[in-house]
Amino acid sequence: SLVRRYGQQMAVLQSQKITPLLGSFDPENLTRLAEVVREIVAENSDYWRLMYIDVVEFRNQHFSHMFQAFPSTLRRMNPAAFEGGEISGGEAPEFAFATVYLQFFLYFLIETLFGGKQHLGVPDDEAIAKLIHLATAGLGGGDVTSKSVKTGGTHDSQTISKPVVRSAAGTRRHR
Repeated sequence: SLVRRYGQQMAVLQSQKITPLLGSFDPENLTRLAEVVREIVAENSDYWRLMYIDVVEFRNQHFSHMFQAFPSTLRRMNPAAFEGGEISGGEAPEFAFATVYLQFFLYFLIETLFGGKQHLGVPDDEAIAKLIHLATAGLGGGDVTSKSVKTGGTHDSQTISKPVVRSAAGTRRHR
């Protein structure tokens, strides 16, 4: 009953705060998503502790459903946010968004529950800016283009990165 009660509270938070931000890779939107995640983690730390207790004590029997096919879960939360096909490398946008979303949660869980205190070596705002840069520009610093996507009935800019093929010492490589 405790897991169910917390789950209902989290569902309301997701619906109100996360769902409207789904799908847009615009850095401003991702910054807002990170702020919302920080708030949710900080204000509901007992929920996250309960999750870890479930993993250790009960072999994750109460929370495992949350992580199964997570990109599909995001798509169901806001189908319009993920219309429009693929992003760089042919990835589904909900897959890419799920990786960013989960990275933000992991970052703030480490900071909040595990006492990470700048575990990436920089203050929170700088760490989030760097994570967003990696998500939007890619590890290779590829060219970034914008694409319009629907989010919650409106059109927002979506920043995606495309691999850049360059010639280096007579070879072709992807960046």
